[in-house]
Amino acid sequence: MDLLALTHNVHYDYQSPVFLGPHIFRLSPSFPSRFCLKDYSLHISPLPQTLHWQSDLFGNRVARAVFAARTSALDVTMTATFCWQETNPLDFLLEGTAVQWPPLYAENLVSPLAPYLQATEDGPLFHAFVEKLREGPASTVAFLAYAAQQIAATVRYTCRLDPGIQDVETTLGKGTGSCRDSAWLFVQAARRLGFATRFVSGYLIELAAKVGDKALGADTAALHAWADVVLPGAGWVAVDPTSGLFAGADHIPLAAAPDPALVEPLLGSCERQATHWHYSHSIRRLGRCVGH
Repeated sequence: MDLLALTHNVHYDYQSPVFLGPHIFRLSPSFPSRFCLKDYSLHISPLPQTLHWQSDLFGNRVARAVFAARTSALDVTMTATFCWQETNPLDFLLEGTAVQWPPLYAENLVSPLAPYLQATEDGPLFHAFVEKLREGPASTVAFLAYAAQQIAATVRYTCRLDPGIQDVETTLGKGTGSCRDSAWLFVQAARRLGFATRFVSGYLIELAAKVGDKALGADTAALHAWADVVLPGAGWVAVDPTSGLFAGADHIPLAAAPDPALVEPLLGSCERQATHWHYSHSIRRLGRCVGH
C-alpha cells in the first residue's frame, strides 16, 4: 500500500474586517475499512471560538465552527495522511432481487430509502433521456455502466465555479456541466428508474504511472462529485457519470446525502462577500505504508 498525504486549502480575503457567522466544514474524508487513516488535521484561521465535531443525519462527519472576533481573511487547510491501494469497484455479489433492474428492495427498507427514491425534477428533455435509458441492458451492473456512459457522452464536462447545481433540463439543453451537474442528472434519472440513489461530494485523486521509482507525470487531486446506488447484496455502489465508469479507490468521499445542498464541503455566512478567494488541492506520495 502507498502512504499518501491529501491536502485541501481554501482562502477568502475581505476588503475590511468582517464578522463570520457559524460555518460548517464537511472536510473529513471517509475511507474504506481496508484503508488506514494515519493522521488528520483541520487548521482554521482565525481560530474559532468553538469547534465541535458532529455526525449529521446521514452519518457524515461535520465540524461546526463559531467565530468571535472580526477578521480580514478566512483560511482553512485540511490534511489527511492515509494508506491507499487500487481496488476493484465491482468486487461485490448481488442478491437475486437485484441482478436485473429495477432492484427489489426489502419491505423494511422502503421507508428509510424513500428520500433516495424521490425524483424531484422533470421536463421534456429529461423525460426523453430517461426513456432512452430504458433501452439499456437488463443486467443491473451493465445498465448502471450504460447509464453513466450515456451521461458522459451527452454532457461535456466544464469547470463551473459558480455555486449550486444546474437543473437537469439546463444540463441536457446545454450539453455541458460540471461533475456535480452530471452527478445530479444521474441521481434523478436513476431514481426515476427505481434505484435508490444519493449524491456524493469528495475528492478524485489521480496518481501518475510509475516506471521503477520514477513517476511518468504529476499526481493530482481535485474536488469531485458522483453518485451512490443502493444494490441489495452490495450496499452503496459508487458510479461516476462524468467519466462514465464505476468509481474506485481514487474516489474519496467527504459526504453523501439525498440532496446536493446537504453535502457542500464548506458552508457559512459573513457580513460581506469576499473580494478574493482561491483554493488548492494536492496529493503527495510519502512512501510505503509500514505494516500493510
